[in-house]
This record gives sequence, structure tokens and C-alpha cells, in this order.
Amino acid sequence: MAEAQIPEGLTADYANELVQDALTALQTEPDYERLAAFLTSLREGYLVADVTGTHKKKSTNVRTIRSTKGQLVLPLFTSMDELRLAHPKGSKDQAKGAIMPALEALRLIETSPFVAVQFNTGSAAPPSAAQIHRASTRRSAYRSWAARDQGLIEPRPKEANWPPKWNSTLG
Repeated sequence: MAEAQIPEGLTADYANELVQDALTALQTEPDYERLAAFLTSLREGYLVADVTGTHKKKSTNVRTIRSTKGQLVLPLFTSMDELRLAHPKGSKDQAKGAIMPALEALRLIETSPFVAVQFNTGSAAPPSAAQIHRASTRRSAYRSWAARDQGLIEPRPKEANWPPKWNSTLG
């Protein structure tokens, strides 16, 4: 295998901010325009493939993941930092990536029977139940305050029995 090299003009801490921003926008508010912007952004810059565990004297192997049905998924990353986020806490410093032109990285899907490409698997993790609850509570409180401020609902009277108390006689 040839000695690993970073493409000219790039550093090891390169980040494809165009793809990162488009992906964040798509995840925040998915719609056709954001999907088109994300797909268009994949034409530019570089992406990182996970090659952790590849030995210098052997050929380079790209690491893959499996879907819930056991099918191959190709993980690609917009930066080495994103790649490190996908590794367990104790092995983040051992993560190795190959920085390659984005279109070349996407062509890796032709090398095996992949069913999908997943971007930034570490930071794209779904939110926890606690995060969802906090966000939902904040939205509810904000909507209530906004509705009261606009006179759409009347504030709850102080003598109201709120929150309701648990009645142990109910069965």
C-alpha cells in the first residue's frame, strides 16, 4: 500500500462544512429543498472513510456497519472529528480515516452490496428520551406563554387545583 497522504492543501483537521451544514439543515427540518441542497453539496470537497484497523502493509479496508436487518451500510464522515465521535470513548484516539474527494468516497458504495450510506454516524445519533422530553416541555411552555401574551387563552386562576393530586381511592 502506498504511504498515506493527505490531499494537497488539506490538513488532518479538514471539515467539509458545506456538507455538514446541509446535513444539519436536512435533519432539523426535512423537506425537498434541504434534501436537494444536501445532495448537491456532496459534489464538492472531501469526505472521510473509516479505515481504522487497516495495517500499512496490507490493502486499505473501509470499515462498514450493518443495518438492523444485517445489510451493509457505508459510513462516511465530513471530518476526522465526526469519525472520532462514531468510535467508543476508549478508542477515539485510534480512529483512522482516509480523506478522499466526495464523489470518490460515494463510489465506494459500488464495491460491495451496500444498501445505504450513513453520514456522521456519531453526531447523527437520535436524541435520548430525556432530550425529547425537555424539548417538548420547552415548546409547550413557550406556546402557553405566547398564547397568554397574545390573549388567546386566559391564565389559570390561582385557586385552581393544579396540578391534580393523585387519588388513591381510584383503582
